[in-house]
Amino acid sequence: MLKLITLHTIDRIFQGVSSPLGAMEKMLYLNCLVHHFRPLEATESNAVAFDIAKSEIPNFVSYERQFLELEKAGLVEVLPFTIHFINHWGATIDRTQLGKSKSGFLGDLPVENAEQLKKELLENDYMYEMLAMKHRLNRNEYNKLIDMFIAEQMAVSKKYYNMNDCLKHLMFWIPLQKNRMPNEKKSIKILGEQ
Repeated sequence: MLKLITLHTIDRIFQGVSSPLGAMEKMLYLNCLVHHFRPLEATESNAVAFDIAKSEIPNFVSYERQFLELEKAGLVEVLPFTIHFINHWGATIDRTQLGKSKSGFLGDLPVENAEQLKKELLENDYMYEMLAMKHRLNRNEYNKLIDMFIAEQMAVSKKYYNMNDCLKHLMFWIPLQKNRMPNEKKSIKILGEQ
């Protein structure tokens, strides 16, 4: 993807901002674009807006002011847990160089359907162990959360560009949804009842 985002593209992005940006804000924006687009192939599904989790940005607090300036300029949206990068590059890149991408909620993931993705997430013991320790989940709760995750992502036609993208989303999604899980009603037994 980096080959398609040229200096002309960057210049057009910075010319179209709604408020002037300083050198630090521009450098931060460019660093984030390079970080995101470097591993991605030049496909239609990779040339879209994207999110970077605040936890992925080392020492995020020291860049918070620059991100707010980028938001004021209309280049990003600062959300509670992520920074959303608005697609300002799409209009200026050479779209004839983009390969065709797969459609559907799985995006370019190397899985064929939602059931296969669900199976991979349920069988990912490392992910389960990490989330279980971090959020005090048992296997049954984890399985229910995976069911909810898959159903929700299908409902909104969320695209994942690789398994790493999907796993990162799941890691941020689980703590937000854990408290919203329907509680199983436990039956109270009186002493001596079977």
